[in-house]
Amino acid sequence: THQEISVLQFRIMFSAFFPEFFEWWHIPVIFLTGIVGEGIGCVVGGGSIFMQSVPIFLGVPLHSAIALDNGAQLATDMGIFSQMYKTVLQRKKLVLWMLVPVSLGGIIGTFFLSNLPQSVIKYTMIGAVLFLLFNQLFLKNIIHPEKLEKYRMPLLVVIMFLIGIYTNFIGVGEATFTKITLISVLGLTFIESHGLKSIVVFPARVYSLVVMGLKGFIIWPYLFTFWVSNFFVGRYVTKYIQRVPEKYLKGLITTFAVLFLIKLILT
Repeated sequence: THQEISVLQFRIMFSAFFPEFFEWWHIPVIFLTGIVGEGIGCVVGGGSIFMQSVPIFLGVPLHSAIALDNGAQLATDMGIFSQMYKTVLQRKKLVLWMLVPVSLGGIIGTFFLSNLPQSVIKYTMIGAVLFLLFNQLFLKNIIHPEKLEKYRMPLLVVIMFLIGIYTNFIGVGEATFTKITLISVLGLTFIESHGLKSIVVFPARVYSLVVMGLKGFIIWPYLFTFWVSNFFVGRYVTKYIQRVPEKYLKGLITTFAVLFLIKLILT
C-alpha cells in the first residue's frame, strides 16, 4: 500500500544516519574536508575531488559520496549568495535563462545517479577527473566571447542543460565548467560568474537532495557537518584563500586528483 511504501522510504532514509562504517572521528575529518575542498574549489575549481574522495576513503559508497557532495554544495551556494546577492539581482533575467535548463537537466542527472550501476558511474567519474585536470593544466582562454555573439543564448541554454545533468550525476568540476561557460560564452568576470553560478544550480541540488535522501544515499551526519564548513567557506574563507598563490592550490588539487584516480581504479 501507499502507507507501507512511505514507511519503508522513511526507514531507508533514516538508516543512513549511522551506517556501519560511521565513526565519530569522521566528523572533524569531514569538517576539515569541507574547509579545504570548498576553499580551493572557490578559487581554482576541483573542490569536489576533495569533497567526494575523502568520504570514499572513509567507506562511503560512490553513489552516496556524489549525492553527499552535491547536497553539501547547497550551503556553499547560500554562503556565496549571501555575499553577492546584489550582483545576482542585477542579472535576474539572465539567471532565469540559466535556471530553467539547469533544473531540467538536474532531474535527468539525479535519475542517472540513482539508477545506473556503480561501474558506469565509476568510469564516468574517472573520465571527468581526467578532463578537469587537462582543462586546468592546458586549456586556457581558447574561447572568445565576441566570436559567439550570434549563437550566445541558444548555446548557453544547451550548455546549462548539460551542466544540470552533470551536476546531479557526477559533480566533479561542475563549478569550473559552469564558470568557464559564463566567462567564455557571456564574457562575465570571474566574480560575476561566481555569484550567478551559486543560484542557478540551487533548485537542481535541492531536487537531488530530496530524491537521494529518500532513497537512503545521504549520510546525514556528514551532510550536516559539510553544511557548517561549506557555508563558512562560501561566506568568509574564500577571500583569504585567494591570497595563496594559485600555483600552490593547483599543485595540491592535482596531487589529490591523482590519488583519487588511483583509488577509483583500484576499487
